[in-house]
Amino acid sequence: MTDLIRVEQIVDRHGRSRDNLIAILLECQEEFLHLPREVIESVAVRVKAPVAQVLSIATFYRGFSLKPVGRHRIHVCMGTACHVQGAPRLLDAVSRELGIQ
Repeated sequence: MTDLIRVEQIVDRHGRSRDNLIAILLECQEEFLHLPREVIESVAVRVKAPVAQVLSIATFYRGFSLKPVGRHRIHVCMGTACHVQGAPRLLDAVSRELGIQ
């Protein structure tokens, strides 16, 4: 169960304005490690915005996650320059060492 009192405190700290949605969602994600549906709905109610608007922000920006993620995220660059420098081997090594994909 998500602590919606924390959501209310976060929204109050940033102000109940749609202009602050990104900051509010960032702090909510930091608190809950992702953006559960009930958090998105609670934020929408508190800033008087449609749930669809809050959800569109949460899905548009790559930094937000609707699914639980670990506390620490690992990102390996797979661009051309990184690929040439051995990024696929690094990714394989990290995956094997941590037992993750």
